[in-house]
Amino acid sequence: MLRAKEILDAALELEPREREQIANDLWGSLEEGHDQASVDKAWDDELARRAKELDEGRAEIVEWGDVKAQIAKRLGER
Repeated sequence: MLRAKEILDAALELEPREREQIANDLWGSLEEGHDQASVDKAWDDELARRAKELDEGRAEIVEWGDVKAQIAKRLGER
């Protein structure tokens, strides 16, 4: 049986569209067995946690344009 590293190495040699399909399929396999109600509850819990952090001053809102600029800068540094 192939080890995860061997599978990853082989997958990284594929064309981008093939890698995307594999990533989507793998992601979908992780979602199986989760009913929509449990997913919705998890999102509600996450939103409540984030709102609480904002209210308590433990987090800050960052504008999307600033986030995109930070990502572009980081990618350019690679």
